[in-house]
Order: sequence, then structure tokens, then C-alpha cells
Amino acid sequence: MKKIFIISLILIFCNSTKAISAEISTQNINASLGEILEISKVIVEGVEHNNDGTLHNIQKKELTTINNNLKTLTLSPIKVKIHTNLSTPISVSAEFQELNHNNNLHNFTTESLSFSPKTVTINNPYDNVISEEFIPKININSSVKSGAYTGQVLFTLGTI
Repeated sequence: MKKIFIISLILIFCNSTKAISAEISTQNINASLGEILEISKVIVEGVEHNNDGTLHNIQKKELTTINNNLKTLTLSPIKVKIHTNLSTPISVSAEFQELNHNNNLHNFTTESLSFSPKTVTINNPYDNVISEEFIPKININSSVKSGAYTGQVLFTLGTI
């Protein structure tokens, strides 16, 4: 009986020392998170629009006379909301692609269309940061016909 007790005690001790002396392994993992930089919303007059949607609430804001033959029409300011995980400065640019009369009575040249400012820099971006205002400006003269116009604006994002 003594032998069984001693053998049992030895087995318990051996098993417990194995559990106490278990080896620990640590692994280092290297992973890379892809960059995210995209326009999530376009904002006009406080209303957020999808970045590929139509901006139905653009309004005429101001008409400035440059000279007898030329005036500048200012429209509602536009901002963009940016989805990003970058922490380095980013650049946002706005550019008219076209602006045409719905009945093709007048098509503006790209020289007549502009934004002020054309480009803004966001030095400390964070997710859902909102850009400064881009103010659309249209140079008009006596050849411009009244009516509804449809156009396209291109916003470009980039890292600096």
C-alpha cells in the first residue's frame, strides 16, 4: 500500500511540474492597414447629399457686375465630407466639368466656370472631416439664355 501511495505521489508531482513548467511562445505580427480617402457626402445649404447624387438645392446667391458686358453669378457654397484614416495633410480640389442649358440654348465654356477657392488643404484630417466651402462662380454675358442648367462638378482628393 505504501508503494502505491508513493507511486501516486510521484505521478502527481511529475504531472504538476509539467503543468508548472509549460513553455510560453510569443509571436510578433506585422500588418498593414490600407489607406482610406474618399468623399462620403457633398453638403449644400446644410443638406448632405450622396457623393454621386444630384444637388437639387443649388441656388443663386449673388450677381456681381464686372463690366458692361460681363457679370459673375455666385451659387450656393459646397462642402465635402471626407471618409479617411489618414493623419497626413490632404488636398481637396473642385472643378466644373460642364454647365449646359437643359434645352441646349447655351453651353458654358470651362473658362467661364470656376470655384473659389479651387483647392483647399486639410492639415489635420480625421474621419468625417468637412472641407472649407467651395464657392461656384459663373461668368455670364448677354449671350447666356435664361432657363434651367445642368452641370457636373469634379471633386478630387489627394495626399500631400
